[in-house]
Amino acid sequence: MDTEFLQLCKDGDSDKVSLILKEKRANVNVTDSDGMSGLMHAAYNGHTEMCSLLLEQGAEVDKETTMDYFTALMLATLAGRGEVVQLLLRAGANPEKRNKLDKNAANMAAFVGSKECLRIINNFLPLSELVYHTVPRGLDKTDFLIPELAPPLHHLCCMTNLNPVKMLLYVKENPVITNPANKLQINRVLDRLIDKQFKEIINEVMAFKMHYITCLLEEVHKRDGIDGTIRYFLLGRKLDGFPINVEQLVRRAIRTFKFVQSQLVMQLIRTIAAITPGAGKPALYFVMTTLNGRHVDVDEFACRTCGEMNAEKRCSACKQVFYCNATCQKMHWFTHKKVCESLSKRKPIQPKCQAAEEDMMMPPPPPPPQLPPSSQSLPSSLSSVSQPPPQYSDNNNLNLNNINNTLTKNNGTSEEKHTPEQRPLLSDLSVSKESDTTPADQVMQQNSDQVMSGSEFLAKPEPQNTSAGGGEYTKMEQGVNVVVKEEVLDSNIIPTS
Repeated sequence: MDTEFLQLCKDGDSDKVSLILKEKRANVNVTDSDGMSGLMHAAYNGHTEMCSLLLEQGAEVDKETTMDYFTALMLATLAGRGEVVQLLLRAGANPEKRNKLDKNAANMAAFVGSKECLRIINNFLPLSELVYHTVPRGLDKTDFLIPELAPPLHHLCCMTNLNPVKMLLYVKENPVITNPANKLQINRVLDRLIDKQFKEIINEVMAFKMHYITCLLEEVHKRDGIDGTIRYFLLGRKLDGFPINVEQLVRRAIRTFKFVQSQLVMQLIRTIAAITPGAGKPALYFVMTTLNGRHVDVDEFACRTCGEMNAEKRCSACKQVFYCNATCQKMHWFTHKKVCESLSKRKPIQPKCQAAEEDMMMPPPPPPPQLPPSSQSLPSSLSSVSQPPPQYSDNNNLNLNNINNTLTKNNGTSEEKHTPEQRPLLSDLSVSKESDTTPADQVMQQNSDQVMSGSEFLAKPEPQNTSAGGGEYTKMEQGVNVVVKEEVLDSNIIPTS
């Protein structure tokens, strides 16, 4: 019966599994010879309904395999099962658990190039982190959240769309977040969680996002309520309708992030500082790209009001601006009507369906270059996001030996021990790690599993003979002095207000 039960879990037959468990003919946590439970088989094969059923019946969400210590979450990330990953995380799966090779679920997602799974893991915050702060602790009995604040604040922290209008529309539905009586408690709790995410868990994505939310809520308290703040962020420049207030918010959040040694923040600064607001991609685009891995150039099809992707409606007059629905268009019309006529003179943006058809006719891109053997970072050239990686699947039969052999071949032997490493950034999956530019560029393009210290960030040599065009300095390469020319980045390009 145990073998039949595990096979049904692997096949995703929820009706028969439900009947077996109801009649108590099998244990929900029964395992095979490799120590794999029914939940692990269902997670790897992407059976979301089956996973939900097993979890409801008491399946152990963090149960490990006998020899290799793989969990259901790790197996789901290896197969690129985004929905299952989200379900397991909400059920209490620990993303920091490590297997025999000292890799966690985020490392597994980066290894197979599953940006969707990595985005979900990096943007996930357990509800327990906020529930912990609803109980008074220590001498200060007022420094805690009211219980009603934990669920909406948790949802806000887990949002992947950082468009301020989209986030404020959710805040508007939960006014307890912007209640002035809760302002001090929210700021203190978020500040503590930022320290924990950056110093202990080493999740720069979540740490920066919480800081961004803090900056956004400060704007709400400075302005005239939620509606006034939404109009403030929707308001565009008279010349071209560019949302300059959103640009200033994002740049201010980057500039005021207290952990200046953050690899994520330094990468954003180097990308955004040289761009004049409105002259190129907006700062929010680069933040979303870094945090969520949206490297495809499809921001033209995002809703101009809330930033949701795959917007299907557009302005019938200018045909340049897309919206989710009529509600978003009405909210944006007060500022769009000022530039709608001028935008109508431009060439209409190509519809997505036509662009997709042309993309299908184009030859496939060449495979990305392989990393050098000496690199200790996870390979980024492995494909397959929606389907199990070929080297791991054999007629839907999971072979843990193949997984271990591949991981060992690419990342050293199983006896190697690694220091606690930073979660891989989504932008690192497609950025080359090789560089022949200045030492500052090499520092910015370090492998994602290296945590940069403040001393390394400040160790950049001072340019000599500085002028508007840059400067020079000397460095040692294999015992020879080499003069390196360097451009000076003007940090004042990021506005102060």
